[in-house]
Amino acid sequence: MKTKTCSSCKQTKSVTEFGKDKQRKDGLYQYCKECRNRKAKESYRKPEVYAHKAAYRKEYLADPIKHAEQVEREHQWFLAHKDDPEFREKERKRYKEYDQSEHGREVRRKIRQSPKVKEYLKRYRKEKGIPRAKERYHNDPEFRSRLSKAKGKWYQSDKGKAFRESPKHKETVRKYREKNRKRIRDYEREKYNNDPEYYARVRAKNNVRIERERSSGGDLRRQDWEFLIELADGKCLCCGKERKMTIDHIVPIPEGKTVIENIQPLCNSCNARKGKQTIDYRTQEFVTCVTEYQFNQKK
Repeated sequence: MKTKTCSSCKQTKSVTEFGKDKQRKDGLYQYCKECRNRKAKESYRKPEVYAHKAAYRKEYLADPIKHAEQVEREHQWFLAHKDDPEFREKERKRYKEYDQSEHGREVRRKIRQSPKVKEYLKRYRKEKGIPRAKERYHNDPEFRSRLSKAKGKWYQSDKGKAFRESPKHKETVRKYREKNRKRIRDYEREKYNNDPEYYARVRAKNNVRIERERSSGGDLRRQDWEFLIELADGKCLCCGKERKMTIDHIVPIPEGKTVIENIQPLCNSCNARKGKQTIDYRTQEFVTCVTEYQFNQKK
């Protein structure tokens, strides 16, 4: 096998790795194809070369006839090579390398920030993107499973946790649940009754909550809870709406105990929004009535 040493990388390679050059005695170029390609890319990416090519294209393609001819030539060439596996792999690598380059990232950033592209993407998502994604989500179990795993992984990341804790996201979730209360309740009930894994997870969570309340101490009785609801006129102390009340610990457990002076009636939404915060929504009159009730019970 005939070989030749590249003048650039100093490696001895087969003559098939060198391009043809009729001006040289051996008929081969002094650099191997790999080195020639590397030098050509380095030369092509110089700012002055970019500027020269841009000026040439602007001047050449200003003529509509020449522009149409150029587009047709490129289209015919692509049609002739699009089914070639080697060409497709080369184009894939070239696009990937360009996308990861600094110039490629800058070009994509400018394109995304242009008002025309923003308006097009917004219209496309509304007309085609969102309906198509919804249809695929409901009809493709594999896609639905993959999307759920990706969402779960993102929610566990630092960025996802910060997003969940943001006031804007909490307000959006609150409004959504308020608007779709019945649908969400029906969905959760059906899932609770038909999904053993979800049922076990909910029961385990409730058991942990019950054990925490028991370990914190306290002697809240049913009649004490009924007294608090009657004292609040059956309305939530936070939002003032007449709904089904839930027991809220003013000082969350395990720091706070399950006793009447640490309990306030809140609706489920306000209780969930309060979370682990220590917030007392009771008025001074409400606290006074609770104190008098305790005093009368001890007699």
